[in-house]
Amino acid sequence: SGLQGLQTANTQTGLATDLDAPGKSADRKSEEALVLLKEAIAIYEGAQSEEMQHSDMNLAATHDIIGSFLFNQGKYPDAVEEFKRCLSIGEKALGKEHPRLSAAHNHLGTVYFKQGKIEAALWHNRQSLAIEVAALGGTHPDVATTHSNIGSVFFNNGRYEDAVAEFEACLAIRREALGEGHVDVAETHNNIGAVRFYQGKYSEA
Repeated sequence: SGLQGLQTANTQTGLATDLDAPGKSADRKSEEALVLLKEAIAIYEGAQSEEMQHSDMNLAATHDIIGSFLFNQGKYPDAVEEFKRCLSIGEKALGKEHPRLSAAHNHLGTVYFKQGKIEAALWHNRQSLAIEVAALGGTHPDVATTHSNIGSVFFNNGRYEDAVAEFEACLAIRREALGEGHVDVAETHNNIGAVRFYQGKYSEA
C-alpha cells in the first residue's frame, strides 16, 4: 500500500544517514548511502500522486540529504540539482518565505560558491538572510552566520569593502548575542583582520 511504501522509504532514508559501520571506507559508505537514498526517492514517488510529490517534505529532505552526500564527494552540479528539487518542493509545500527554506538557500549558496558562481551564491545567501531576518529578527546568531557567509563570498571574489561590511554586521550581532569573549566573536575579528591585511591596511588588521 501507499502507507507501507512511505514507511519503507523512511526506513531507507534512516539507514542511509546512519551508515557508520566500522571497517568501511568513507567512499564506500557514501556510495551505499546514495543507493539507499535513491531507493527511498523511488519509493516515495511510487507511493504518491504527482501532486503529493510536489509538496512532500519527507521527499524534500531526502533530496537534501542526497545533495549533501554529492557535495561532500565534490559532485557539485549533481548536488545543485538535488538542492534545487528540495527547494522547489519546500516552496510549494510551505511558501517561499518559510523559515525551513533558509537552509536550502544556504546549501545552494555554498555549492555555487564552490563552483565559482559568485552571483548565484550571493543571490541564494541573500534569500536565506531575508528569510532569517523575517523569521528570527535581525539580531539572531543565525543571521550573523549568514552575514559571515556573504562576507566570505565577497572576500574570495576580491570585493573587500563589501566583505568588511558583512563581517562587521556579523560582529555587531555576535557581540550583542554572545558577548565579546565568545569564540565566534574572535573568529569574526580574524575575518575582518584578514580582509584588511589583503587590502594592505595593516594598522586595521
